[in-house]
Amino acid sequence: MGRVRRTLLAALIVLAALLSACGGGHAGAPSGTARTGPGGSSLSWGPCSDVYKGHYQCATLTVPLDHSGTVPGTIQIALIKTPATDPKQRIGSLLVNPGGPGASALDDWDFLSGQVDAALHKRFDVIGFDPRGVGHSTAIDCLSDAQVAAFTSVDLDPSTPAETTALETISRQVADTCAAKQGTLLRFVGTAEAARDMDDIRAALGDQKLTYLGFSYGTLLGAMYAQEFPTHVRALVLDGALNPALGAVASVDEQSKGFEAQLDAFLAACAGSRACPWHISGNGQADLASLLASIERSPLPTDSSRRLTVGDAFYGIGVALYSRQSWPVLEQALAQAAAGDGSSLLALADNYTERAPDGSYSNTIEANLAINCRDYAWPRTPAAFFSAAKASASVAPIFGPSNLDETLPCAYWPADASGTGAPGPLTAQGAPPILVVATTGDPATPYSDGVALAHQLTSGVLITNVGNQHTAYGYSACVRAYADAYLINLTNPGPQRCDDE
Repeated sequence: MGRVRRTLLAALIVLAALLSACGGGHAGAPSGTARTGPGGSSLSWGPCSDVYKGHYQCATLTVPLDHSGTVPGTIQIALIKTPATDPKQRIGSLLVNPGGPGASALDDWDFLSGQVDAALHKRFDVIGFDPRGVGHSTAIDCLSDAQVAAFTSVDLDPSTPAETTALETISRQVADTCAAKQGTLLRFVGTAEAARDMDDIRAALGDQKLTYLGFSYGTLLGAMYAQEFPTHVRALVLDGALNPALGAVASVDEQSKGFEAQLDAFLAACAGSRACPWHISGNGQADLASLLASIERSPLPTDSSRRLTVGDAFYGIGVALYSRQSWPVLEQALAQAAAGDGSSLLALADNYTERAPDGSYSNTIEANLAINCRDYAWPRTPAAFFSAAKASASVAPIFGPSNLDETLPCAYWPADASGTGAPGPLTAQGAPPILVVATTGDPATPYSDGVALAHQLTSGVLITNVGNQHTAYGYSACVRAYADAYLINLTNPGPQRCDDE
């Protein structure tokens, strides 16, 4: 789901969090300092202020607010490092990004670092960073918890004048509040600026060229880096790729079709299984639409003082479709909702929106909106948004309108912080081979997007993964083998197909 590409590196995070009855955790800021900026001075690493399971080092890097130099000022980029386990065989640094936009590498570093194969940990310092505007870097953090809660629970597919007014009101409030609190920063949180920060990180780490593993939105960040700095690329793996040449609405529609296809597969599996606790009486889409309409009319009670709204249900259902390993949780949540209890769907939604048990939120919602509003040209009026959403319903009845309308604040976003087109096409002329991994049944970044990116990149190499989840590296031994050999030895596998199912 949306804004254009909101991600979880793997739905296993969601599954584990729900089963342990935990909300999204918020890590503390890094305690290391930086004596560096552009130019390659070494970073000053120190202990991390948050408590992690692993032993890591943290630092911050000072970079220009405006890399063109027109607007003065600097901002901070938060970094975390898992040192190479075999320093004698160390190649350099491997920069990793989990996606988003808006996902914090630092918050989930135990998981994210753990997803990287031991062979890579042996040869690289594995480095996570929060891009500008995100997490523990200089952040777009402009909304109160109450405003985030109102925005994430609103009906994103309004069917009455009152619902339409509510969506317009909270969307305008989000945009106006962020413009008032962080108007200057909003102009400089686009992916192109973040890619320039990556080159400052590379230089500060002392690497002559960049080695990078990016997931989901991280593929756009990596491709943009290659576009800006093709001769600085050593090796890039872009997993769960999106198509940077698509405009905003077309990109969301492609994603909505991916989620709709995954939803149809889920509904068919549930209808065909006696073990599925949610009993589908007829057409699965019709039954789900009926349940959502019921929740729209009367939000469901939960095991807290909160009620499950239809907006919450949209996020709860969507996040469980990132991987088939989460389907049993979704089956239980829908069965529970059909019986009048919205607790499990709300827990899923809270994990997606990164709501902590105390009711606080990370800044992922604001960062996601700010970056996407800056990267893409969105419709500039609510009427244009709603017209596009109506058309989206013809290709994805459940997900289309809501997936698009959750970006409605971009209609009210400041003009000087809004995009004027699409990020691409990106060719990265002059870069060495770049591995693009695309999964055939990926709901969030459809296979066609990866094919398109591999064709756009002059040196793109497509790895097709046959599967039904978002991203491949964490699921496919075949993909990991190709990626690891390339990142370590620069072995170009050529176009390949992996089928671990």
